[in-house]
Amino acid sequence: FPYEKMGSLIMTKAIVRENEEIVSFLISKNCEIEKSLPFINFRGKWTPFMSFLKSKGASFTDVILKSGIPLIVEAAKHVNLKNLKKLISEGFELNKEIIEKYKLLSITARAANIDSFLYLMSYKPDLNDGENCFLVLLEKYNNSQLLHNQRFINNCMSIAEILLSKYNVNPNDQSILNYAFSHSLISILELLLRFNANFENH
Repeated sequence: FPYEKMGSLIMTKAIVRENEEIVSFLISKNCEIEKSLPFINFRGKWTPFMSFLKSKGASFTDVILKSGIPLIVEAAKHVNLKNLKKLISEGFELNKEIIEKYKLLSITARAANIDSFLYLMSYKPDLNDGENCFLVLLEKYNNSQLLHNQRFINNCMSIAEILLSKYNVNPNDQSILNYAFSHSLISILELLLRFNANFENH
């Protein structure tokens, strides 16, 4: 069998299907594993199959998924801090530049995940779409009120205050004020007022 020509293709199929037996067999035939790693079925967290591949010499730290983004970025987009920290413990790098390039802070803000948001903040990234993030938060806050989800309400309020205090979101942004007034978000309006919002035209 022409393992030199066909080994990489079969390795990719074995990794997609998470078939440890075939992967082990192909490695015994000196087939490369690295070129097939971008095709792994990555679901935002470290898996037992990834541990198996690592035990066979695979390194994931520089892997770019077939979607075109680094594996660590895909993990961060799932907004699960425990899973993200697990990947970092496995050798993945996360830094200010990566967070800014892929707008990961914005993603966590929009998800109203306070733990992930504070963790990414510790890398001191810039945030260039603060007003849009704030507006998405208002929508989540409103929905959380309708569903009586106090945890999400608290998360939204905490992140909203950080956006105003640390990232200089404009409390007089008309889209923000219009949404807050039209949905009678009293706590949000009180927060905006603390940051010198002008309600004169509302």
